[in-house]
Amino acid sequence: MINIISGKDTNTMNRYKSLGLRLRGAHFDETEVRSRIQLELDRPSCLSGYRSVWHTLRHEGFTIPRHSVEILLREMDPDGCELRRRHQLQRRTYVNPRPNFCWHTDGYDKLKPYGFPIHACIDVFSCKVLWLGVTQTNNDPVIVARSYLGVVKEMEDLLEKFDVTVELKMVY
Repeated sequence: MINIISGKDTNTMNRYKSLGLRLRGAHFDETEVRSRIQLELDRPSCLSGYRSVWHTLRHEGFTIPRHSVEILLREMDPDGCELRRRHQLQRRTYVNPRPNFCWHTDGYDKLKPYGFPIHACIDVFSCKVLWLGVTQTNNDPVIVARSYLGVVKEMEDLLEKFDVTVELKMVY
């Protein structure tokens, strides 16, 4: 009876095979997993640990034990594993090709309880402050959009002169 429950009985295994069933996580192609892990290591998310890589693999349909991902990651990226273990990850370089290529907008909530929500935006290339203001609220995206459009109107001549297309990406 114990063999039937555990799935080690020959009849049960043959029945599993005939139905196209297999034990979950028992079979995976190591070369395919290695190539996918290598793709993950070549991306900007290369600072991820084995758990994050394992979750990525699971979302893509791979059924692989977590300890197998850990072993493969230690083989493929021993330096990165050691840096993660010591909590000494290297910072990545952040490069912008030209002014007005990317603007960063953020709100400062420390003074919000006193009635002073602050919003600011900088140009990443030049670190120029495009706007800095105290608003009524920083929960309303319309206020941020107004500030953005105000700066764009001021810079409209400059943007037309260099034929720069502006792409608005709001990240919350």
